[in-house]
Amino acid sequence: MTSDTPSATAPAIIRTIAALQAWSDEQKKNGHRIAMVPTMGALHAGHLALVEEASKLADRVIVTIFVNPTQFAPGEDLDAYPRTEARDIAKLKPLGVDVVFAPNAREMYPQGFATEIVVGAPRSGLKQISGRISSRASPRSSPSCLAPGDRTWRSLARRTISSFW
Repeated sequence: MTSDTPSATAPAIIRTIAALQAWSDEQKKNGHRIAMVPTMGALHAGHLALVEEASKLADRVIVTIFVNPTQFAPGEDLDAYPRTEARDIAKLKPLGVDVVFAPNAREMYPQGFATEIVVGAPRSGLKQISGRISSRASPRSSPSCLAPGDRTWRSLARRTISSFW
């Protein structure tokens, strides 16, 4: 978000962690605060409200769009999850989002990657949270804040905080 009024320009699309880190480093070097809104796409009004909230917290906003295969338990249909990237980007355009980070699974989970975060009791088999995208993308983009909207994110935050204090 480069000004008080959202721009009507399309956000930059970044597909690699290295490019996200380079963009973020440049923004930080220039004194900008960065907010990140992690999503799996198929954006709805709740996601858009998070983007609006993020724009109040920072002057640069990244929205992640990543259908995370680790979110799906055996028997759940990863292939049936909606992938609506062009529509999602069109929804973000009037909100002035600066960057859409839309990596593929190989970018997020290169061969040999083995970090796992499981929160709470398993839900419909083993339901792993999207903490992996946060753990991979957040440090690279160095956001000043995250704008999570899912109960699982809030649960992760509570459990993480309580494990340290």
